Amino acid sequence: PEANVENIVIDFTDCHKRLDTMFNGWNQTAPEEVATFLREAGSFVNGSTKTVNQMAQQFEMKKRAEVDRQTKVSSTGELDMEALVNYKFTEDIFLRAEDTPNGKNHGLVILVDWSGSMCECMGETIEQMVQLVLFCKKVQIPFEVYGFTNNDFSRATYSYDREDESKKWNDDSEIFGDNFQMLNLMSSRMNTLQYKAGLKHMMMLAAVHGRGGYSLNCQVDYAFGLSGTPLDEALATLNTIIPAFRAANDLNIVNLTIITDGCSNGNHWGRMNNEYGTPILRNKRNGATYAAKNCYDSMTGNLLNYLRDETGVNIVGIFLEPSSPKRAVYSLVNRYDDLNKIGYDACLDQFKKEGFLSTTEDGYDEYFIIAAKKKVSQVDIADLDEDASLTKIKNTFVKSSAGSKSSRLMLNRMIDHLA
Repeated sequence: PEANVENIVIDFTDCHKRLDTMFNGWNQTAPEEVATFLREAGSFVNGSTKTVNQMAQQFEMKKRAEVDRQTKVSSTGELDMEALVNYKFTEDIFLRAEDTPNGKNHGLVILVDWSGSMCECMGETIEQMVQLVLFCKKVQIPFEVYGFTNNDFSRATYSYDREDESKKWNDDSEIFGDNFQMLNLMSSRMNTLQYKAGLKHMMMLAAVHGRGGYSLNCQVDYAFGLSGTPLDEALATLNTIIPAFRAANDLNIVNLTIITDGCSNGNHWGRMNNEYGTPILRNKRNGATYAAKNCYDSMTGNLLNYLRDETGVNIVGIFLEPSSPKRAVYSLVNRYDDLNKIGYDACLDQFKKEGFLSTTEDGYDEYFIIAAKKKVSQVDIADLDEDASLTKIKNTFVKSSAGSKSSRLMLNRMIDHLA
């Protein structure tokens, strides 16, 4: 299905205009809480500085090495007059030219699940997203952050209006649902003032959602409240967003990170009359078909494979698992063949010890299942040498406190994909 992006995506300018109004309201009704939120936000951003700076240094070294590898030296066909004196000793008397590739090579799109089931880990999720944004900003990687939601942006309150509910918000409602939206929360297109305001708004949302989405005097605007999980609709929309993002920024490599705690809501795509059966996706351009393994799988894997084939994007999934380790691992081992081969006991041991498991199934280049209750914390790598290797940085992360696994994992994997 083709998405009308203009109707679905809410640009960051509109998002933060609305958030600014919400924030100003909080400032009137709960100034003390707002002051606390801002102190926490400043502490988090400042605490991320050392980590982000070290990551940036290593990224620049890796990027420089890649540019050097791509640099070509060739003859111009013009005589080098200073080399003519050496003609009897060498036939290389022509001027040389270096062809060095220009432009930004990498870009990042972050897709954030804005569903109600994220309530227990939404604060940490937003903080992780902010750390990635800080890193991208530091090394000047183009980036876009989208939250996918079923909450209609045209509504301001949680009050139910049957007449409003009956209206079709966009032309794609028959396929994508009446209220499907993608909130463009952060972007490299922001100017300095917009970027600073955006960070403040994101950290304010993290603070409130981190308290279960509730504060006595700080009510979250309906558009930014938690909703359903229209993941499949978001993936279909990215088929339009990613090519435009690549072209606008002259990118060679685009990475996509999807942060979620569950499967898509599910829809009728690929099924006859909404009946159970193997969901199938067909590429109208070249006739390629994508089929899930069985009737219990959603369309999500098909859409991920389609997206990769059509756009060339690298896809990393991060699944926040709220269940107990035994229950989670039992389910995962029965679902994923590669984890089944490792075995339940070994997977359970890793999940308890390291806080995550990973698989390469379901359309992801790598899909990480992380214990949702792992707390984000800062990793201090100030003691590393200036010329520390990427391996040294990773080892330092690994030796850090066990409570930082979720944050550390996300940041490490993004270095792997971006550098």
